[in-house]
Amino acid sequence: MSNIRFNRRRLLSNSLSLIRQTIEKYQLLNEHSRFIIGLSGGLDSMVLALLIKEYNLHFNQNWDIRLLHIDHGFSQSDINGLKNFAVEIGFPLKTIKTNIARSVARAKDKCWRCSWKRRKLLLENAEKYNIFNIALGHHQNDVVEALLLKMFFNSDISTLVPKQSVIHGRFYFIRPLYSFTRERIEKIGQAYNITAIIKQCPYRQDSKRTMVRDLLEQLGQYNPQVVSSIFKSLGNIKTSYLP
Repeated sequence: MSNIRFNRRRLLSNSLSLIRQTIEKYQLLNEHSRFIIGLSGGLDSMVLALLIKEYNLHFNQNWDIRLLHIDHGFSQSDINGLKNFAVEIGFPLKTIKTNIARSVARAKDKCWRCSWKRRKLLLENAEKYNIFNIALGHHQNDVVEALLLKMFFNSDISTLVPKQSVIHGRFYFIRPLYSFTRERIEKIGQAYNITAIIKQCPYRQDSKRTMVRDLLEQLGQYNPQVVSSIFKSLGNIKTSYLP
């Protein structure tokens, strides 16, 4: 039991150090910052909320933090589970009920429409609170998947960034878990008994993102570090070998 506690403390310490590096490198937050965490109910956003709580306490940041959940309207949503989680970590939670699930049901670009509607609601509610930073749970794998999606289907090279300016710098989407691997997030979830509360999107299997994720898993059989390798390449661009 003592070894388990030690490993959990070490995992937490290393994870907080990673977050600190990202926050300081990209100037995501300051002491006394006010921000919203977009809580989807998936593992990534729940681990983000937990780590933000621990970071705030460990480094005495005195942050003002709120959780915001967009209920898409899928039948498997467990709002009570989210409320219990929010109580456990001590952050106020606001839930917004929508009919996004119904509105995108017949759309060809379901993922894009759903994402756009969700971001719009996050921004509208942030403005109501006079808050201008919204923290999201994206990590290395999301960055790499977004990069490949853009290359494969949009013919451009772009991806998620640690601090994304929105509406001419009025708001910012920030990603404190930017340098985390999915494996690290899963380990934290296991160590703290966190499991996803909101189930996966029912349209997931038909999405382009799932196709890219499956491709990366196949490539991982030849190079287990393929995601980290692609992620690191974003900081190692040799412009002299590009047109």
